[in-house]
Amino acid sequence: MRYLQQQQQHKYTGDDSSDDDWDDLGRSLRTPTPRTSTEQLQVHALRRHLSTAFARVGMKDRRTNNAGIVNLKDMRPLPLLPPELWMLILQYSTYPSSSFSPETELPTSFLSPALTPATFAPRLGHYRATMAHKRNLALVSKEWNAYAQPVLYEFVWLARAKQAQALALTLLCGAYCLPAGTPSASASLLALTDPDAPAPAAAPAHVSAGLGRFIKRLHVETPPLERCNPADLRLIVDYAPTLETYSDVRSVRRRPAAQNALFAALAAGGGLRRLSWTSYDDPALVGLGVGFSAMGARLEYLELSLVSSFSRADAAQAHCVPTAVSGLVLPTLRTLKVTLDNAAFAALSTWELPELRHLSVLSADFSYAGEGFARFFAVHGARLVQLELGHSSAHLEEHYVTPGSGSSRGSRTLNLGEWCPDLEEFVCSADAAWDWQHPDWIAPHTLLSSHPRVSLIGIRGIDARLRDDYVDSGRSASGESFLFRLREQMESLLRREAFPRLKYVRDMSGGSDLLRRGEVSLDLRGRGGGGDERVVRFWEGVLGRCREEGVWLEDWLGVNVTSGSLRRARASCAV
Repeated sequence: MRYLQQQQQHKYTGDDSSDDDWDDLGRSLRTPTPRTSTEQLQVHALRRHLSTAFARVGMKDRRTNNAGIVNLKDMRPLPLLPPELWMLILQYSTYPSSSFSPETELPTSFLSPALTPATFAPRLGHYRATMAHKRNLALVSKEWNAYAQPVLYEFVWLARAKQAQALALTLLCGAYCLPAGTPSASASLLALTDPDAPAPAAAPAHVSAGLGRFIKRLHVETPPLERCNPADLRLIVDYAPTLETYSDVRSVRRRPAAQNALFAALAAGGGLRRLSWTSYDDPALVGLGVGFSAMGARLEYLELSLVSSFSRADAAQAHCVPTAVSGLVLPTLRTLKVTLDNAAFAALSTWELPELRHLSVLSADFSYAGEGFARFFAVHGARLVQLELGHSSAHLEEHYVTPGSGSSRGSRTLNLGEWCPDLEEFVCSADAAWDWQHPDWIAPHTLLSSHPRVSLIGIRGIDARLRDDYVDSGRSASGESFLFRLREQMESLLRREAFPRLKYVRDMSGGSDLLRRGEVSLDLRGRGGGGDERVVRFWEGVLGRCREEGVWLEDWLGVNVTSGSLRRARASCAV
């Protein structure tokens, strides 16, 4: 009881006890002794003291070691985040992190990676993974489900005909199952995403309150046997009043009447900014001209492809431009990609395109010497700063300068440099051929052999050219003779007499980048892995010539090709 005697003598002042005192207390409590009434009172006082001491020690321990633990009962409830902030959080959490994402809009520059059939599977896989992530966020709670609707429906890729049918049925049922006069939980969020978008109130009530009002981009790209029904697409467009981007990669069934109705529905909204469209059996673009007059106020990107069953003689009769197409004005159009014939080029020559800067041309009937093609460039060529010519010189020679294909066509020389004086960027194909007019060097293209202002030249299909030349040479195990023509073509680009302001040469092929880095081989006959050292040496020679002329060599993403990367690729090929 020594501890109790000390407490009586020293009159406890409330200070914390020392460690020795705690030990003595423990020993005393473990020693049973007879207690008097006075001792019982002292024990009760000690118990109160111990409870107070332990409480103070516990509070001190929580403050020092568990500062993050708080009593929720003593706290005020946090204010709820506004729906606008939740929507931004969900939108940013699903934003694509990859530089080459299928969710990006149609490119405004033809230097961007192109949507090719070879990249269909990777792009579709990336889209499905992104949609799975969005779906998981929408299943967290009812509130998140309401906030995630704009994120879920903002970008829709239809990869099967059944998907188009299911989406059309979903929008139709969702619109008519809403209670009359009751907006959805996220009805006010649409104006927050894009204040410039057309107001949904202009649409009928069952359209403006449905889920289709969140669809901003509709991408239709399917396998050839899974093309979508245009009637389903029209229903989707009817219930998407804020649609801004519609892209069809030849994935709609060929039904002229239904397609005309679909195009009329696209034009009815007047809010489209980007459009990719395939026209069937309309060489003079009569049906398109009527629709463009309604949607042309905001259109910035236009991709037109013509698929016609008419013969060339029938197309020649369409030389007279109809009144419905003549004089069409597209005041905001900056990018135009066309695959048309001579009659369609004649129709486009009457359009007024004051902001046109980027042009990609592919003649469907190889009529590059036709009157419509020449008239088109004479009218619009002066505004162009970027030009891509689809057909290579090798294909063009057979139709353009072949003797006997027409007396006037075979003798006529066409130079686009005269019609495009401000051209700065030029994209061509790697499949160039020797020009009989310039036998000492290989021009990048027959239609543009030189230009005084071009500063960048992009080349597509180098990987296909390398493999074709490799196969044609009989898959020789030694020697680099199959690289001779391509080497001459690359070095011809560096001639200062042809392109005095050239600063950049870009390889536009992703497959060629893999060959250059030594990750794949030229031989595709079942032998995997390992690069080809001859290809790496070829690029080392091209890089050396570019440095001599002060030109930067770039890959398909615009990144400089360096000697260090080529040395690493060469070392990997030797392993």
